[in-house]
Amino acid sequence: TEPPVTQPPVTQPPATQPPATQPPATQPPATQGQNPTSSTRKPTQAPQTADPGPSQTIYVDTSNIYTNDLPQSMLNAMSNYYTFVIYGVDAHSQSTLLRWTNSDVVIIVSINKTTKEVRLASIYRDTLIEGGNNYYDKITNVYASQGVAGSLSAINRNFDLRINKFVTFNWKAVVDAVNVMGGVELKLTAAECEKINQTKGGVAAAVGVKTPRNLPVEDGTYQLDGVQVVSYARIRKLDSDIVRTQRQRKVITAMLNKAKTLPLTDLLGMVETVFSEIATSFDFSEIVSLLSDISSYDLNNTAGYPTWYNSKDTIYIAGLMDNNARLHEFLFNNPNYSPSGYVFNLHDRLAYLRAISLGYDY
Repeated sequence: TEPPVTQPPVTQPPATQPPATQPPATQPPATQGQNPTSSTRKPTQAPQTADPGPSQTIYVDTSNIYTNDLPQSMLNAMSNYYTFVIYGVDAHSQSTLLRWTNSDVVIIVSINKTTKEVRLASIYRDTLIEGGNNYYDKITNVYASQGVAGSLSAINRNFDLRINKFVTFNWKAVVDAVNVMGGVELKLTAAECEKINQTKGGVAAAVGVKTPRNLPVEDGTYQLDGVQVVSYARIRKLDSDIVRTQRQRKVITAMLNKAKTLPLTDLLGMVETVFSEIATSFDFSEIVSLLSDISSYDLNNTAGYPTWYNSKDTIYIAGLMDNNARLHEFLFNNPNYSPSGYVFNLHDRLAYLRAISLGYDY
């Protein structure tokens, strides 16, 4: 379930770049268990390496992704989880899977190694973050300008995470995966059915498949094919991008529930079908290992980040440390989040940008 969000009125147009004269941030005093230093490694575009799986998969070595120095207690809390990022992009070719395209889907996945509980946390695409070297932009643009390694580094840096695994999907990969699975079931409103009918032709043309028939324009539960699923997950103007992220998480939940009913051989066939259409830091054997446990996975809790924010065109995090504490508790069941020194400083800088953009006193 989504936590309540308060959005005070915006009185000035949002800005995504700090002025050149921005005053230096003041670092609050560190308290017990907080590490005031952070790594000095700079995020760089990870090199492409040889393909370890079927066909022409883009495999990326992300072993040198930027991370903050974190207290051992936080590292211990994270150690019992597999954590990775799912990116969804509008790229229609492999050449732009890793860069030069916006990431409209940014979802952090955590899987408890013991209980197999799966949790999904969407980072809203318009969230203003620090993208490296005093560069501030929406997280969707950071993927386009800095590449996947730069985006992962920014996620680690802004949210005090340790993630170097990812998978990036384009429309065709989702269409093919859903179709190989035999479609998925989703509960739709009449308005959503109408939007799917209006946009499915463009999606079908983009991925080179036949346009499916129209859905009835009425509330109900429907079996959707891949084109209809992508059309559903892209709906935004009906309501907002916040609600769109809920649809994206519903799609992943529906696909996982369908996958749990399929034999491993069918799942491996699906992976082989889409593996040439994605970019990832997982090698094929790691994916097979994750799939072998799929019947044990329990996905019943998803959320959006930030919890507290102000928004117009840009989403401004209202209290980086408080939002990060909520994120760590959600992903890792850790109620004792202890911000890194980097996040201490970044908290002030993002607060400054939020204040001047929304007309608040700072």
